[in-house]
Amino acid sequence: MKPIAGVDFASSSKVNKENNVTYIDYLFSYDQRTVSINLILFKEQKQLHVITKEIVPVPTDITFDIYNNLREDKEYEAVFEKDNYSMFLKKGYLKYKNFHVTEGESLIIHSDSYILDLK
Repeated sequence: MKPIAGVDFASSSKVNKENNVTYIDYLFSYDQRTVSINLILFKEQKQLHVITKEIVPVPTDITFDIYNNLREDKEYEAVFEKDNYSMFLKKGYLKYKNFHVTEGESLIIHSDSYILDLK
């Protein structure tokens, strides 16, 4: 699997040069899904912030099954709900599940965020 797009902004961004920060963005597409990976390296603080998003088209009936299971799951809480869109947060984590429902097909977006201390 090769990224369909990858950008290292360090060479062109004044922010990256002046603030000792490196930002890299990758976008992968495979198996009818898209994955975005953002890496933000804070060199002086020796931390790496990793943000991932997986965007998956899913039939609406399956989306409602997953949605209903999350509503019952005590580890998740609904942080936003409208007629055709909702967002759940895993308690104590930066982990989201977003649902966008249309007629016939829907999107589920799995989002994770981590901060790693580098030694």
